[in-house]
Formats: sequence, structure tokens, C-alpha cells
Amino acid sequence: MTLPCDELVRTELRVIIAQIRNLNQSIRELEKTIAEEVSKLQGPRNLTSIKDIGKITGAILLSVIGDEAVTFTNAAASSPPRP
Repeated sequence: MTLPCDELVRTELRVIIAQIRNLNQSIRELEKTIAEEVSKLQGPRNLTSIKDIGKITGAILLSVIGDEAVTFTNAAASSPPRP
């Protein structure tokens, strides 16, 4: 079964599909670069040792919490006092 589509709609769909494909390719390239760069750092190795945390998630967490927090060198000193 085909739906009636005029040429304008087909053109718009082709453009949107091409944009989605280009975005997907860009995402793959970015993920590859992030994974390569994260492999050079110590912090993400600590994070990726946790079940279900991969290189991308580790990089995101590291960017939010910072490298010092990931090394757990002095967790007691960096923790806020308990009420």
C-alpha cells in the first residue's frame, strides 16, 4: 500500500533522511574520538570498572564530577560533613 505523496513531500523526506544519516555519522565519529581520548586518562578506568559504565558514560561522568573525585584519593576530606 502506498500513500499519495506529492514531489515536495518526497523532497522534504529525502532531505530529512539525509540529515539524519549525516547526524548519525557525526555521532559515530564523536563517540570514537571520545572513546580514544578517554582511554588516555586514569579517571575513566576507575569508572569503567563499575558494571554497565562504558567509555562514553565514564567520560560524561568525569566531565561532571571531575578527575579528582574519580580517583577517590581522599573521599573523607572531600565529602561534606554529615548533619
